[in-house]
Amino acid sequence: MRHFFPNTALRQPSLGDVQGVWPTGRTTAARQSRPRWALSRRVPGAVADIVATGLEVLGLLAAAWWAATSLYGAIAPPLAEALIRSTLVITMLHVVVVHGLGGLGPEDRFSYTAAIRSAIIWSSVITFVAIIGFLLRASIDVPSRWAMQFAMLGGIAVPVMRFAGVALARWTRGQGAFDLRSAVVGTTASTRRITEHLEKHPWLTVSICGQYADLDTTRSGLDDHAGAGGMSELIAAIRRGQLDQVIVILSEVAPERIATVLDLLAQTPVRVRLVSRLDPAPRSRTVFLGNLPLETVADPPLTGLAAATKSVADRAVACGLLVIFSPLLLGIAAAIWIETRGPVFFRQDREGYNCRSFRIWKFRSMHVRACNHTTLEQARRGDPRVTRVGAFLRRWSLDELPQLVNVVLGEMSIVGPRPHAASTRAGGVRFGEVTHDYHARHRVKPGITGWAQVCGLRGETDTCEKLIRRLEHDLYYCERWSLAFDVRILFLTIVTVPFQRGV
Repeated sequence: MRHFFPNTALRQPSLGDVQGVWPTGRTTAARQSRPRWALSRRVPGAVADIVATGLEVLGLLAAAWWAATSLYGAIAPPLAEALIRSTLVITMLHVVVVHGLGGLGPEDRFSYTAAIRSAIIWSSVITFVAIIGFLLRASIDVPSRWAMQFAMLGGIAVPVMRFAGVALARWTRGQGAFDLRSAVVGTTASTRRITEHLEKHPWLTVSICGQYADLDTTRSGLDDHAGAGGMSELIAAIRRGQLDQVIVILSEVAPERIATVLDLLAQTPVRVRLVSRLDPAPRSRTVFLGNLPLETVADPPLTGLAAATKSVADRAVACGLLVIFSPLLLGIAAAIWIETRGPVFFRQDREGYNCRSFRIWKFRSMHVRACNHTTLEQARRGDPRVTRVGAFLRRWSLDELPQLVNVVLGEMSIVGPRPHAASTRAGGVRFGEVTHDYHARHRVKPGITGWAQVCGLRGETDTCEKLIRRLEHDLYYCERWSLAFDVRILFLTIVTVPFQRGV
């Protein structure tokens, strides 16, 4: 089976994707995990720019209002319109000039000198507006006293609000919200090369959380960085959700070993970047960490706005369906209990996003004594363990409806690869041992329905060939996710899945 890499060509690099490190003294193990209350996903650096701009705009509007009320008290409509128009024009001009001169760049997000730069830009904007107003005689409609007071108050408001924005960004950064938690795969010398480079660019926001060797047997040359170890320890840290990015520096290692490392990391939901490579990977992109070029080898399928959009859409749809189907859910629960006294729901551990275990909700479709919550023997056609009600539920996939609860809890999505139990086997072999690409399907949340299911690949997976076919469809979905693709799969689920033959 071929090796699957994410479709990195679908996403473009951004400044928020390549933001680097606190000085080495701040890159400690204590920064590996965010506070419990913090956002579960990293906040893009652009959010700090938006907040800073918003604060400056609020400061200028407040300055204009203060100048007007202190001079005129109650303002007549014609004068009010002129003042509002002038305030909006000058404020927008200031924002455009700040953006055009790079005043919202990564260097300014956490630097108090940005406040001084904003004050200088404001002075320049006011001077420019005054000259243009004089030449075009546009200042006749605007009282000079208000214009002068607005200019002075704005000169105070702009640096004060930018200072407040930087302080807020620094405090938020201290909670780990902006940091891209990164590990380095390489030798001590290569790790030192990265940390020294990042020390020269303190405005970047990457925390180096650990150094790892490219092979589990290669332990020489490792220092005391948090999480130091081999590839097994690195994968374990990723599975625990402690890392967002892995930087690979293996310029002195054979290309075959580099390919092995990249192939393994491509199956995890983290961004993988390579500092140098003899043979550039297909569909790779180059971004810059400061002035250090990094080749992006693998990207998570869902990041930033895409991940937030899918999460919100999943929960909204799940809540709506739970309300709509509540009479049906109650009726199914009653039918299960009447036919076979016992629990209505069947719960079992399944592997979810990033290979983390969660408890799945399903309507019980088998006799109570046939339900095993620790190991899984897949149901077969005509399985005597299945009840009459259970056979009907499985025929129309109604036993899956309680998984809407898993979606609301954030453990599953409406659309995604179907979750499997860790003990499930195909042809007597555990799913995870059939192919090394199997765990790449866990780079997105599992779903109630998926691309494989609407393509007719549902029911028992009793051979390795069936599993590989499903895996190919799951990885296709991971690489090509879009909201429109999800809508298409939902539509096909409604019109095709109930009429497919399955267990």
